[in-house]
Amino acid sequence: MNSTRSWQSLLTVILSPKEAAMAEVAITATVDFFSDGHVVLETVLIATIIYLVFQKSYKPEKEKPLSETEVDQLCADWEPEPLTPQLTEGQNNYQLPVLTGPPTAHTTVDGKQVLNLVSSNFLDLASHPTVKEACAQTLEKYGCGSCGPRGFYGTIDIHLQLEEDLARFMGTEGAILYSFGLVTAASTIPAFVKRGDIVICDDGCSWSIQNGCFLSRSTLKVFKHNDMEDLERILKEVIAEYEKTPRHRRKLNRRFIVTEGLFANYGDMCPLPKLLELKNKYSFRLMVDDSMGIGTVGARGVADYYGIEPKEIDLITASMGNALGSIGGFCAGDNESVEHQRLSGAGYVFSASLPPYLSTASRTTLALLQEHPETLDKLQTNAAHMRKALKEIKGIVLDGPEVSPLMHLRLTPSGASHDQDTALLDRVVARVMKEGKILISTAKYSVGEAKVPAPSLRITVTSGHNKEDLTKAAVLIGKCLAKERK
Repeated sequence: MNSTRSWQSLLTVILSPKEAAMAEVAITATVDFFSDGHVVLETVLIATIIYLVFQKSYKPEKEKPLSETEVDQLCADWEPEPLTPQLTEGQNNYQLPVLTGPPTAHTTVDGKQVLNLVSSNFLDLASHPTVKEACAQTLEKYGCGSCGPRGFYGTIDIHLQLEEDLARFMGTEGAILYSFGLVTAASTIPAFVKRGDIVICDDGCSWSIQNGCFLSRSTLKVFKHNDMEDLERILKEVIAEYEKTPRHRRKLNRRFIVTEGLFANYGDMCPLPKLLELKNKYSFRLMVDDSMGIGTVGARGVADYYGIEPKEIDLITASMGNALGSIGGFCAGDNESVEHQRLSGAGYVFSASLPPYLSTASRTTLALLQEHPETLDKLQTNAAHMRKALKEIKGIVLDGPEVSPLMHLRLTPSGASHDQDTALLDRVVARVMKEGKILISTAKYSVGEAKVPAPSLRITVTSGHNKEDLTKAAVLIGKCLAKERK
C-alpha cells in the first residue's frame, strides 16, 4: 500500500494529472501481469504507453496569407487549359466551299461552275422537278415546320404515310421516323440495350453508332473491321462466360451485333450472309445501319445486294439524307420494335417532328426509285466506271464493291504521320479544284471517334454524272497526286 502511494506521489510530481492517471493505469496493469510472468510483453507495452503519452501532437504551421500583390501576380501568370486541341496548319488554312446551287452533278461553288464529286445525292433526286413540285404543294398546305415532337401534337398525317411507305418498301412490319439522320442509330441502340446488356460492334462503324453504344451504357465489345473470325471468337467468349456462371446468378440480358451495311468511313460492305449465320447460331440480335447502302448498292441496301429479305435483320436504321435526297432517318423492323421506340427512342420523343415538306420529299423520291429502277442501274454503272478509272492511279488503295458510289482513296505507302498524309491530300484537293474545277474532299471525322481511319480522299458518284466527266476527274486526280508526292 505504501509503495503504491509513493508511486502515485512520484507520478503526480513528474506528470500532469491526466498523464499521471494514464501512467498509473499502465503500472497497475503491469504489476498484475508481472505476477503472472508476462514481464517482457508488459514491459514493451508500458514503454509504448509512456512514449505515446509524451508525444507532442502535430500542429501544422499556419500559412501566411498572400498579399494583394502576390495574388495579382499569380492571376497574371495563370494560363487556362485550352477548351479544344490546337488546330493543325491544314485546319487553320481550310476554306469552306460554299455552294450557291443545288447538289447536282454540276453545281456552283464560290461563283464557279464545278464538277461535284462530294455530294451524297446519289440518285440525283434532291432537285428532281417532281420532288420540288410535291414539296411546294405540301408547303402550301402545312406550312414549313411541325413545331412539336411526335408525341405532343407534332404527328401529321404525312408522317404516318411515310412510315407506311417505308415499311412497305423495306418489307418489314413497321417503320418509325426520326427527325435527324445522325441521331437515328444513336437513339435506336439505347432504346433496346441498357446497363448489363451486351453489344458487339464492328470497330469500323461511324460516330453515330459509336455514340449510341456509349449512351446505352451496355457492355461493349468490338471486333476487327469485317473480321468474322474475330466476331465469332468474341461470341464464343460471351457464351462461355455466361455458361460458366452458376445458374442462380445468371442474369437475362439483351445481346446485339451492331454493324453498318455500306461503311461510311471505308466505302466497303459488311458480309451480311455470314453475320446472319452467326447471329442465328449464337442467338444474338442483329442491327444494321444502312444509311449509305439504301438506294446505292441495292434499292433496299446491302440486303438487296446479297439477295436477302430485309426482315431477316432484326433492326435496320438509315438516314434519308443520302440517296433519298431529303433529311431525317428511319428504323424498320417488326411492330413491337417500332412501337417500343415511340416511348424509348430519345430522338423521336424529344425532337420536333420532321417538317412535312421533307416527309413529302422522301415519299416522292421513294416512289421515283421504285418507278424508275434504271436510275439505280445508271448509278451503279457510273460507280463501276469510276472505280475502274481510279484503280489505275499508282500509290492509292481503293476498297469496296464495284457498285458502291462511295469511295475512299488511301495512300500506299502512307507517309510518316497521320497529319502529314492529311496535309498532302488537302493539297491534292486544292490542286484538283484549281486545275480542273472539280470538287472533291478529304474525309472528315469527329474528334470523338473511337477509331480514326487513315486519311483519305472521299469521292462520291451519282446517277447524274457521265462517263466522260468521271474519266477526266480520275485522270486529273492521279496527276495532282503524283505532283504533290514529288
